[in-house]
Amino acid sequence: CPNQVHAFGTPVIRPLFVNYPSDEYSIDVDDQFMWGSGLMISPIVYEESYNERRIYYPEDIWYDYYTGQAIAGPLYANAYPSDMEIPLHLRGGSILPGQEPALNTMLSRQNPFHLIVAPDARGNAKGSLFWDDGQSQDTYERGEYFLATYELLVGQTLTSTPNDVGGIIGNETIGLVEFYGMVQSPLAVTVDVGTIIEFSYDQARQSLMVTTDIPLNSAFTLTLEYV
Repeated sequence: CPNQVHAFGTPVIRPLFVNYPSDEYSIDVDDQFMWGSGLMISPIVYEESYNERRIYYPEDIWYDYYTGQAIAGPLYANAYPSDMEIPLHLRGGSILPGQEPALNTMLSRQNPFHLIVAPDARGNAKGSLFWDDGQSQDTYERGEYFLATYELLVGQTLTSTPNDVGGIIGNETIGLVEFYGMVQSPLAVTVDVGTIIEFSYDQARQSLMVTTDIPLNSAFTLTLEYV
C-alpha cells in the first residue's frame, strides 16, 4: 500500500529476498521482483525467454494472476506467457484491489473496484486499499484519504474495515470479488451491506466470481455459505 512507503519507509518494489530473507535461492534472483508483499512480477528480459520463462517461486502458494492456477513453492518452474502477458503471480494470503482501466486515469477512477482474494494454505488472506484524490500532494499528512483493510478468514468470511479519514468517498462501489483457490462452489453468497448480483464457480480454475454492488465506504461482511 503506498501509504506504508511514506509512513514506514517500506519500498513498493522489492527484490525477492526482502520478503524471503532466509531463502538462499531468492538472493540470486535478479530478474524477478515483488510489488508490495503480494504481487510477484517476472518480466521478459531475455529474448530466448519470450515464449518460455523460468520462474522461481519462494515458499508460499502462488496464484497465476490471469488464470488463478495455483503452484506451491519453493521451486523453479517454467511459465509460458502469451504475446501480451507478463507473468504475474499473487502470493497466497493476499488481497489485491484494483479497477478496470480506461483511456485515462480520470475515467478509470470512475469505474467500480474489484478485489482478487488469494488465500493461503489455511484459507486466510489480507490486503488494503489506500485512496486519495489522485492529484494533491501531502494527502497523508493532511488526512485527506481513504483507507480500507480487507480480510478473509478460513476461506468463508470476507470483511472490510473502512476508514474515510478525509471524507473523500462518494458513490464508488466494489463491483466484483474474485476468489482463487476455491476447491468447491458455495451454495450461496450473502453480504450484509449492498447487493450480491450473481456468482459463478469455475471448477477447472478453482475460482469463484462474485458480482456485487457494495459501497466502497462500508464495513461489510461477505459470507460464502456451504451448508
